[in-house]
Amino acid sequence: SSMVSVDITADEITKEIEENKTSIEETYNQDLPFKYQKPERVDLQRLILPFTVENKTDVSAEATSLLDKVVLGEPLSTFIVERNPSAVNEGKLLEAAREQLDVAVADHVFGDDGETVKIIETNNAFIIVQRLERYDAETVSFEIASQDIARSRLQDSLSQKALQEKAAEIKDKWVNGNFTEEELLMYTPQTASAISPIDPKIPGLGNSPELFEALSTVSEVGHLPIPYETLGGLVLANVTNITKPSADELEQRSKLEITRLRRQREATTWQAFELTAKQQATVEETWKQWQQ
Repeated sequence: SSMVSVDITADEITKEIEENKTSIEETYNQDLPFKYQKPERVDLQRLILPFTVENKTDVSAEATSLLDKVVLGEPLSTFIVERNPSAVNEGKLLEAAREQLDVAVADHVFGDDGETVKIIETNNAFIIVQRLERYDAETVSFEIASQDIARSRLQDSLSQKALQEKAAEIKDKWVNGNFTEEELLMYTPQTASAISPIDPKIPGLGNSPELFEALSTVSEVGHLPIPYETLGGLVLANVTNITKPSADELEQRSKLEITRLRRQREATTWQAFELTAKQQATVEETWKQWQQ
């Protein structure tokens, strides 16, 4: 199951900040460069007219004709709908940073005359572009960011608590066979077999060290006492069978492991011999050169 939604009040956020200010400040400082520092940005609108070597002259003439119409007062969005029907938001890009744009486009829209409609030629298109709005670089203050950080922390902790409580309720019904038909459809038990304690793998759960540790040490069948977090969500487990290897299987595994270790030692010894031989040869060659 995934995280559940919880309601968080302004008082709870204030309390979280007061009680955990140091930790929240650490999060703010860690996230500052990529989350709370915003570079100079612009809103812009653009019409893209792709060209090939064969039709570049015709497309250039079309771009010039359209630019003249826009300069005379016709909305650029009208031509975007006609020429770029798949364009999102009428060809507008909001709060775009310089790094997100073609260099020539960025130079224009971030320049002093960026509000002027202009044709920019790139490697494969003519772009009619205009800056709509410009935003200075800014840093979101700790006072503002702390509200979001505290809310996120509370969301995580409270929803995790609610999820644990729900898991306990579901486990009780599972153990006692009290599932309703609706709950059985929602929480249908899934089975997995032949789970090795050495390399445990359960389809859909990914890596879950705590669950795998519990499965590798379990000594009797039955429901595991607590839910476990996995990549697939919170999981309740019921061990239905434990199969231990026979004495012959253990002996065979032991022989295979001994053979593997012996081959590993032999390979290591041979690598050391080769390295020593190369070093001696290098020394002898160098000595001969000095003698000459």
